[in-house]
Formats: sequence, structure tokens, C-alpha cells
Amino acid sequence: TSPLEKLDVSGNATVSGNLTLAGGARTIAGRSMNSLTLGDASTGNLQFYSSSNYLNSSGNLVLAGTSVTASSATVTASTFSGSGASLTSIPETAITDGSLLARVGSTETIAGAWTFSAEPMLSGSGRHTRAITLSPEYAGAVLTAFYGASTDTAITGSMTSDASPSAALMRTHYSWTSTTTTPLQSYTVAVRVTLPEDFDDWTTSNAVQIDYNTLALEAANNDLNIYIYNSAGTSVYSSTGNVVGTLDGWTTKSLAKTDVSTNWNATTKTAVIYLRLQAMNNYHTLIGDIKLNYLSKW
Repeated sequence: TSPLEKLDVSGNATVSGNLTLAGGARTIAGRSMNSLTLGDASTGNLQFYSSSNYLNSSGNLVLAGTSVTASSATVTASTFSGSGASLTSIPETAITDGSLLARVGSTETIAGAWTFSAEPMLSGSGRHTRAITLSPEYAGAVLTAFYGASTDTAITGSMTSDASPSAALMRTHYSWTSTTTTPLQSYTVAVRVTLPEDFDDWTTSNAVQIDYNTLALEAANNDLNIYIYNSAGTSVYSSTGNVVGTLDGWTTKSLAKTDVSTNWNATTKTAVIYLRLQAMNNYHTLIGDIKLNYLSKW
């Protein structure tokens, strides 16, 4: 055929030497929607020489065996995916920070190990909700007239620790009572709390929860004051005049994330929680569990 004509082969064609397509763009195609097969069981590799030669496919490229590239290869697509495919190995040097996203469904497993040179971190909705619960007697707690903001001088009363068998799960508590008729007598339970290494953020509505009980409903007879200071002596939170809604009942004081996150919001940061119990005229104030709810980074 002349150089401008097509080479049509209706059967098999064998070339014992080289087949060179010269000039501009050339097409090798299979007609009638038939597959075009390059190579058979007796042939060797299909090779592309030099950086100027490449394989360009705007449709699907199916490789039945193993694809081997040179020492470096670039995939310019924004996503790399496969159905039933196995991606066995990617050199560490080929992955930049944040460039590899792996999705494992609920029924899929990874039959091996992923090795990370640094601790993988969780973020957003992927973080776990965790809780630290301190039950009386709190580990490391002290009894003191100092409550963070000042020091009480009206401190006549009795501080005990006990369990309430009528409360759920044998609730343990500190109890402050005073027979003084007036004014309110005060004493404080203070405990240091350090946020754990996996701390990432507080939960939204119940970052810190404190269980407490007052015999009377009126703060004039008994109440709980809450003060939190960080290790720099900066106020984190304060609340006074806390009483229950049912005589001699238990309730929970919940502090939101916005209440505590300004000055106490990072891993390994320490704060002191001062629970100032006040009572007079044979009334009492009790405190139970302290719970810290947070989102973990792993």
C-alpha cells in the first residue's frame, strides 16, 4: 500500500522484523466492537521506550497480570480505585503528608499491618468520646478552707465520707454538715485533674459533670459552690448557690464545653477543681462523682 493508505488485515499478519508507523498520529484499532489483543501466550513483554513514549487511555485499561513501572511513576488522576483489586505496596517516599486516603468498609478487613512512623490522629466525627470518672474519695484530693478565690473562716462543721445505700450503685460521697444556726459554714474538697495525652477537645454540652445533693432546696441553708482554676492560677469556671430540686435528692451539674475550654483545653494541662460545700442549722451538702467527658485524638 502507499504511505497514505490503511493496512487492512482480515486474518492473521506476521511481521518478522519491526513494524514502524511513521509520520503523524497513527491508529491501530479493532473493528466491529471486537477486542484488540496485543500479545499472546507465546509473546514477551509489551515495552514503551524512553520518557517520550507513553500509554494514553481515555477509556478503561484492564491489566490481567502484574503492571511493573520504572523506579518512579506519576498518577495524575485525583482518585485511584478498584473493584476487587489489591493495592499491596506503596513506597513511603512516594507518599506525601495527607496524600493517602484509605477507606475500609464495615465488613472489610486488612490482613496485615500498617506501620506508621508517627501516631495516627483522629479528627472530626472520627474521634472517640471518652470519660474520666472520679468517685469519692477522689485520688489525691485534700480538704481545705481555701476554695481558689479566697479562704473561708466560718468553717465549723463535720466533713465525712460515706456511701448512700439508697442511691443507685451504692453512691459514695463527701458530706458536709453544720449545727451552727447562722451564718453558712463552709469547707472545700479540692482535687487536681490533668487532661490525658489523647485529649483533643471537650464534648459540647457535658464537658464536666458533678453529682451533688442538698438537704434543703434553699441556698440560704445549704448549697454547692464550684470553682475551677488552671495551673497558672487563671479562673476556668465558677458557679455558686447550686441546690437540688427535690428535698435531699441527687442531681448533676453539667458544665458545657464553652464553660471550661477557654483556659483548660489542651492535653496534659492541669486544673484544680474546688468543690465548696456550705451548710448550717443541721442541713447538709453532699458531693459524688466528677466526670470529665472529652473527644480523643486516637
